[in-house]
Amino acid sequence: MPLLLAGVPLVALLLAKRGKRRSRGAGSGGSVDVAKVTSTDLGELLPDVRPRVEAVLAGLRSQGFDPRVYETYRSPERADYLKDKGVSKAGRASYHVKRRAVDIIDNRRDSKGDRILWGAPMHKGADTERKAKADAFFQALGRLVEANGGTWGGRWSFYDPAHGQW
Repeated sequence: MPLLLAGVPLVALLLAKRGKRRSRGAGSGGSVDVAKVTSTDLGELLPDVRPRVEAVLAGLRSQGFDPRVYETYRSPERADYLKDKGVSKAGRASYHVKRRAVDIIDNRRDSKGDRILWGAPMHKGADTERKAKADAFFQALGRLVEANGGTWGGRWSFYDPAHGQW
């Protein structure tokens, strides 16, 4: 049982104070929603994983992409939250929880000035330019993840093209 302070695991509070965490969805008064505690810090990855991710990022940059690390470590509570929302299948078994996974998205802009990120948002309708650019980015990401000994989520039946794990 983790040590809790006001219902929040003490380790999450300490790491948040160090600036290694961000909370998407902090409630009123700045309280932290532990289901949304996440990190983009490569230092959160295990030592054998980090150089592989750095090689993937360098490879993407060398191909003219602008990769953005969206998530490295995710708390077990966040993993359960994402599973409950249907965004993830793994829950606490996630390689993000094990510090062995990264989600990387495309930070380039399209001709309208919008960031590519995951591609064309469904609510904006068909945007062939963003879709094509995102597809090219994720295919390059997949090749580099696999070339660096990882597994790419773009090959799964639960399609997760931003995900690489080791």
